[in-house]
Amino acid sequence: VFRAGTTELIGIVQISLDRTYLSDLFQRHRLNDHLQIFMVSPDGELIYPFYETQNYWEYKDVAGEIFQQSNTRGMLTVEINGEKRLFFYEVLPSTNWFTISTIGYQELLKPAYSILTWTIFTFAFIIILMIVMNILISSNIVRPIEKLSGLMQRAANKDLQIAVPTSNITEISSLYNSFDTMTQNIRQLMEDVIEEQNEKKKMELTILQEQINPHFFFNSLEAIIWAASNGKSAQVEELTVSLAHFYRLALSKGMDIVTLRQELELVSCYLTIMKMQYNDLFDYRIT
Repeated sequence: VFRAGTTELIGIVQISLDRTYLSDLFQRHRLNDHLQIFMVSPDGELIYPFYETQNYWEYKDVAGEIFQQSNTRGMLTVEINGEKRLFFYEVLPSTNWFTISTIGYQELLKPAYSILTWTIFTFAFIIILMIVMNILISSNIVRPIEKLSGLMQRAANKDLQIAVPTSNITEISSLYNSFDTMTQNIRQLMEDVIEEQNEKKKMELTILQEQINPHFFFNSLEAIIWAASNGKSAQVEELTVSLAHFYRLALSKGMDIVTLRQELELVSCYLTIMKMQYNDLFDYRIT
């Protein structure tokens, strides 16, 4: 300690620090397990760690280069034993001691490598996930729509006997249900049209029969009267039997479908009556 304003030495102040305090202080400021920290006096004396290590002797030349720097803090890049290392230094103003920390390039870049690896892994995972989602979308949406398009093509070709599939997707299921309802309505409409056409044909045939039967019946009666007035009892009997048998077969007990045998008998009766009405102007044979 010097007297104020003079260079007269009046005393010495000694400060003692617990080693554990100093060690804990540096350990708390280590950002990386591979980071090595030294504290060196300007004359090269090792202050921390408390013993000289092999690493310190390897870095001693670098420490000498640091002592020659005019800056109070800075960074040096040095290759030692084929390994590139970074040295960070700072001068403590109160003591002019140097704190030197060093770490290898590889150890420094390991976190970056780890981040890069995880980035690549994440990117690959996203790509795989997109491919899987694309496959799922294709199988669950595109394919059902393609199947529905095929069913519509069949319906356009008048094939309405279609078994419409089901789907777990609400929108696709709604499309399937709408298409199924449409095909059912078309089938029902076609059946109604066919039934209506059949009824129309039946009605036309009935009207035609109602128009023909009275004329045929009256003509047959006139032929019977004519045969009776001319004393042709055999012809009267044959006309009467044929006419009765004809109407019995024509009515067919209300049935729309009769056997071929009944139909041939009906034709035979009709031709017999017509031949007698027209005085044997034609002849026929049923084979």
